[in-house]
Amino acid sequence: MELIRHGHACFSVRDHLDRIWLFDPYRPDGLGGRFNLPLPPILPDGIFSTHGHEDHSWRSRAWKDVPFHERDFQCEDLRLTCRTVAHDSHDGGRMGFSRVMRLEIHSPKEGTTVIVHAGDASDIDDPVLQKHCSSADVLILPAGGTFTMNPTEAANLAKVAQAQCTIFTHFREPGIDLPMLSPDEAFESIDLSISRIESGVLDLPLSDEAPRFAWLKAQMSPSLEADLS
Repeated sequence: MELIRHGHACFSVRDHLDRIWLFDPYRPDGLGGRFNLPLPPILPDGIFSTHGHEDHSWRSRAWKDVPFHERDFQCEDLRLTCRTVAHDSHDGGRMGFSRVMRLEIHSPKEGTTVIVHAGDASDIDDPVLQKHCSSADVLILPAGGTFTMNPTEAANLAKVAQAQCTIFTHFREPGIDLPMLSPDEAFESIDLSISRIESGVLDLPLSDEAPRFAWLKAQMSPSLEADLS
């Protein structure tokens, strides 16, 4: 199994049955052209969207027949549970609401792997958010500030949640022209040892050597990366 980052807050999970589950695909030219990212070149078995903003909720023509999940979902050895949380620190009054999604994948050989995508959650004191993030194998948290929690808040939630590996995301990066912190700016402001995984891929289930805190580079071809730089 593996977790791959495709850009922004979009991640895919390839499970033990070779199914692909895609979290939060973005509109390639979204937000008035402030996005300029290619879509992941994959055909997922299901799409999970934490909320309806077009940088987290897009279905291309190639995916028109792919099931799109925004609520609890279960099939065979997989379970997705969703909880609504505020997108901002004003009880949703400015940016609305997001969902935190907890994906549990059970393999007879490898046991259960828990992956939590916190969407665009902001209120780290929300007990619903804290409970849903707790004790995950992989916890995906926004940390770019402005529209979500800032790096310090994300680091504090990561410490409370006690995930085996926390991945920070939702930054200003090549192809994304939004008033958020870059990864370098964010990580300079927090006292954590953060592993930078240049391949954009995290093998699952996690080994004992897996990083406690990480950033995954968006996986794309060298030519596309050069075009966006």
